[in-house]
Amino acid sequence: MSISRLPDHVVDKLRSSASITSLNGVVCGLLKNSLDGGAARVLIRLDYARGNCSVEDDGRGIEPSEFREDGGLAKLHHTSKTSPSSRIHGSRGDFLASLAGLSLLSITSHHHRHLSQAFIAIHDSRVLTRQVPASAEQRLAMFDYGTRVSVHALFGSMPVRVKHQASLFSERSAIEREWSQLVHEIVALLLAWPSEASVALTETAVHRQLRLKSSSDANLATRSSRLFDQASLADSDDSESWIPLSASGRRVRVRGCMSTTPVASRRAQVMSLGVQPILDKHESNFLYEAINQVFRHSSFDVVESREPNATTGKPRKGLERWPMFYLHITLPGAELSGLDMTNESHKVVGDIVHLLKSLSFEFLRKHGMRPRALDSTKSTWRAAVAQPSRAASKMPHAEAEVVPPRGLLDDWQRVKVGHVACRPKGTSIGRRPMRHQDTDARRLVGEDGRLLGMPFDDAQPLGTPPAGQTDAARELNATTTVARQDRRPRVLGSGTAKRQPSEWLQGVLETWENPVFETAEAVIPSVQAEASSGQVVRFETKSMKLEGRVSRSSLAEAEIIGQVDRKFVLARLSLKQGSPATGLVVIDQHAADERCRLEDLCQAYFDGVEAATEALQRPVLFEASGREGELLRRYRHHFHGWGIIYVVEADCKVRVTRLPPSIAERCSSEPRLLIDLMRREVWALSDGAVTPNTQPETGGPSSWPRRFRGCPSGVLELLHSRSCRGAIMFNDELSGEEQEQLVKKLARCAFPFQCAHGRPSMVPLADLGCGVGRTWRETEMVAGGDWKRWMGG
Repeated sequence: MSISRLPDHVVDKLRSSASITSLNGVVCGLLKNSLDGGAARVLIRLDYARGNCSVEDDGRGIEPSEFREDGGLAKLHHTSKTSPSSRIHGSRGDFLASLAGLSLLSITSHHHRHLSQAFIAIHDSRVLTRQVPASAEQRLAMFDYGTRVSVHALFGSMPVRVKHQASLFSERSAIEREWSQLVHEIVALLLAWPSEASVALTETAVHRQLRLKSSSDANLATRSSRLFDQASLADSDDSESWIPLSASGRRVRVRGCMSTTPVASRRAQVMSLGVQPILDKHESNFLYEAINQVFRHSSFDVVESREPNATTGKPRKGLERWPMFYLHITLPGAELSGLDMTNESHKVVGDIVHLLKSLSFEFLRKHGMRPRALDSTKSTWRAAVAQPSRAASKMPHAEAEVVPPRGLLDDWQRVKVGHVACRPKGTSIGRRPMRHQDTDARRLVGEDGRLLGMPFDDAQPLGTPPAGQTDAARELNATTTVARQDRRPRVLGSGTAKRQPSEWLQGVLETWENPVFETAEAVIPSVQAEASSGQVVRFETKSMKLEGRVSRSSLAEAEIIGQVDRKFVLARLSLKQGSPATGLVVIDQHAADERCRLEDLCQAYFDGVEAATEALQRPVLFEASGREGELLRRYRHHFHGWGIIYVVEADCKVRVTRLPPSIAERCSSEPRLLIDLMRREVWALSDGAVTPNTQPETGGPSSWPRRFRGCPSGVLELLHSRSCRGAIMFNDELSGEEQEQLVKKLARCAFPFQCAHGRPSMVPLADLGCGVGRTWRETEMVAGGDWKRWMGG
């Protein structure tokens, strides 16, 4: 059979389905066309369940000639934006053509220079009708001029996609998740767009409405705070917490703003390259991760303990750990169309990553949030972080973004701790002799008081540039606002080579072997000569890897030998069913009892179909923010399915009345644990990291692993903590009967080989072989005289 080319309509459909993947992508693509067309107001209606959407704007419109048969509207590789630019979104001419091949597409437009309107309808890339001028029922109703694009039955010609779409959007939570993603993408588009724009968004299935309006204000801090507040990405319009900042390098410029107030979600983070948003899909974009990593290694999200008896120790990280920011990236003189932002090894992309890290570091350092020092790999950059708005309002804007030059002591350790050395009473403190190395060459001050050289810098020959630095780099460093310097310690000597050790010491270093950390040599493979009787004992753990798998049935019939060091239980068990071969296994008594207690708590968590609950003697009451109150109302059924019963009152006060018995006592005594549990879970649901479990599982006690699918992470942590605290500890002496009961109870567990925290509960020691009648026997204690005679004494 010969290889033939696919039909043209199949090729077009495959190409279209690769470029258009969701209804959100269609809406954002149409919104980009509206913004490129000069629209200031855009109305968007969509229905996720049916795959319909409509985008109407007040832009310049499309000329009627493009609607005719010889026009280029909705034809592949036809566009009015022939030259790529950083000020427009698209120039490939494939979006409308791909959309026309996957849906019923209708376009109505009224050009601002024409009196009549035009209409076209396309289905599966075939034109159904052209109306120039358009009929009365197809004309625009909201604006005098502009364009309306309607999409019906997206992916309607692909049965698999239709079935998937119907099952996906049958639940309200899935629609809410898609809605949140769409709002975030629209906010990113509006922030990157330099002109004023207003977007009204309506979802007909869940009756959601939202209005977003961006101004043409040059102050990015004001624009960002307002848009984030309108989209409920921030709790309030706290513009005072937003700090303008900027940075520039050889090929990259970044300007934007950051907030000093942390939030509980990464959705309040936006970056753009020109007018194109850089999305952080699935929280995997390395540009966003570069910034978040710098913030993660600082005190940005440290929560000060308000408890009076709190012990000082490691700072506690709060739930609000993510920064809010908008950063606008520009590449002066560079071509954006050929830049692959997913290629981290690209030089320009590497410069962007380095500049973002440096900008974040300076922001944290300026506000006293103790960032970890960055690796010094670049030396030609400059950054400016403005003062907080309260101080910046008292001075001109140009002066607010100027950072004072670095001082001579900026590279010194700012905090020095001295330790008092203990000395015998009555002794005096002697002076340490000072070491002088090339004093004349290192003198900084002359006899008459004049400064002979720059302090804290290595002496450099006159006219010799620093190694690895070009003339262009030196010029840029001369004009930078904040210049990065090499943080490595420098030798303040005469510059001579390091002295080599003596021959004796060098010989000792070459022949000395560390007896503690000596690397074990690999065992040479060899054929084992087994005796004909089969009585072979192989004292190798790896000998049980394949032929001696430990099973729950063998664990239930294990023979207890005894307790070892009051920490472990030594047992002998069969390695293979039906075989006399046995092996030695050591069981961690704490891990084993911890696993048993955890599974008992999990089995008792559900009472029939629903989770068992008990009323709290004193309800837990806390106040949530406006956004969190809305999320707690939306996902109330998810929490009720796990036994957390609460009500959200009108003023966003949350009252928890019932909890599962396994966590009720701990949450009542420490309400902060319950509050953090609920807040962390509700934000995970909002970000799509967790899927709400709406279908309860049924079954007997052994079905608890299946029923715990989708359990809130905070609930599992509380169960793990309770099972760990009440379990048998090390140094607890166990009788023979208690050891046997522990092992048999462990054998009945669903996961007997792991503790509650995932660590192994037992380790195989040796393969004892078949044994042939050999048994373990405790002999009587040998008397002292017999022992001496036996030893020949």
